[in-house]
Amino acid sequence: MYKVRRTTSASVRPNRGDVLHSTQSSSDKGFDLNEIDPIQHIHANAMQAHGGPYDLALDFGYRADQDADPDYRVRVSMSWEHAASIVSILQRLIEDYERQVPSISAIRDKMVEAQEAAAAQEESS
Repeated sequence: MYKVRRTTSASVRPNRGDVLHSTQSSSDKGFDLNEIDPIQHIHANAMQAHGGPYDLALDFGYRADQDADPDYRVRVSMSWEHAASIVSILQRLIEDYERQVPSISAIRDKMVEAQEAAAAQEESS
């Protein structure tokens, strides 16, 4: 069984020692979350996926500006079976969240509408 743990964003220090993204400086709380938790914490707002015959790789990064290229810093590789189990878990978590906060489904619906409108416009030109 998988355990889901909620985390807060804190100062993030990738392997190269520089800050990937920080929504709260460590001085605000008096500690660096990465010093007390062995798991590296990264905030990502960009992701890309690469699949092969045996496994899947997900690249996570941060994009400061909508027009800028993302700065990918983390790659997570896994088997297709593992990826399928993660999709199932994420779907359940999203459904639970949407029952509590319905705005996420409205945002997703607007994104789908915008993508469909862009595709229709591209087809007509």
